[in-house]
Amino acid sequence: MSPNSTYWMNYAIGVAQRAPQSGRRVGVALVSEHDLICSAFEGEVRGASWYRILRRRIQEFGISSAHSVYLTINTLSAAWSFELAELFKEVRIDRVYVGLPDPALTSYLDDDPVTVLGHVHRFPDDLQREILEQNRDFYAVSEQNIECNPHYSTHHISEAVSTRLRSRGFALSRSDVNANRGEVCARFSNLPEVWDQVQRG
Repeated sequence: MSPNSTYWMNYAIGVAQRAPQSGRRVGVALVSEHDLICSAFEGEVRGASWYRILRRRIQEFGISSAHSVYLTINTLSAAWSFELAELFKEVRIDRVYVGLPDPALTSYLDDDPVTVLGHVHRFPDDLQREILEQNRDFYAVSEQNIECNPHYSTHHISEAVSTRLRSRGFALSRSDVNANRGEVCARFSNLPEVWDQVQRG
């Protein structure tokens, strides 16, 4: 991760911080190779999404391309389409950086630009945690929260843990982890990166 991209990720998180506390805190920065083109946050204009605000600015400035976009949350519109995918119809963007999925997302969707496009990068874990903290109330009741999604905690954690353990020389399958969940967690809680994965999902 380049220092420049880290700077713009932090910038987008800072923009999101200005959003009203009652709604999702989403920030976006559209960037040329070296400078900010424009930014927006959810609720900057009452009732308008970050995408609607950014789209208006893109049209006003006559922007047709950008080097990169930094988006804290890959939001869904009311019509359950990804607003990031709508942005790509307006502007050609070379690099995309996304923090977290929309807390309303309950399953993978075929048109998710994060999985469809090859030039999408994730914010690092520490910055993802900042976004989670900004939107704590939304993610706490989301099915993405382990406590709210028994399927996720039963299957996804087991897969993540078994993959990490295999890479460390411990040959445990996902079914082994599932069958011995308490013991596996107790034994490997001293491996910080594995335990962190268990705690976060």
